[in-house]
Amino acid sequence: VAGGADTITALQSELASVTTRLNTLTETSLRDKAAGFIDTEIRKGRVGLKPLRDHYISRHMSDAASVEKEVAALPLMAGATTSAAP
Repeated sequence: VAGGADTITALQSELASVTTRLNTLTETSLRDKAAGFIDTEIRKGRVGLKPLRDHYISRHMSDAASVEKEVAALPLMAGATTSAAP
């Protein structure tokens, strides 16, 4: 089959490109969701989150349910609700 190998190579290249774009979009979506959750909890006044913000975002991206359960168990500082960004 003439051009068969070239076609396969082109399809493999396109698949690699699409896979890279999908992985980037997935990671961005997970990071946005995680940052939104953690930042909301920081604004609520969850004790100990702000200094470990990046750590909790990273963990949330790989295991959201576990992190959300853990964060919900952290105490809230009384009167800590603010509109300021973390």
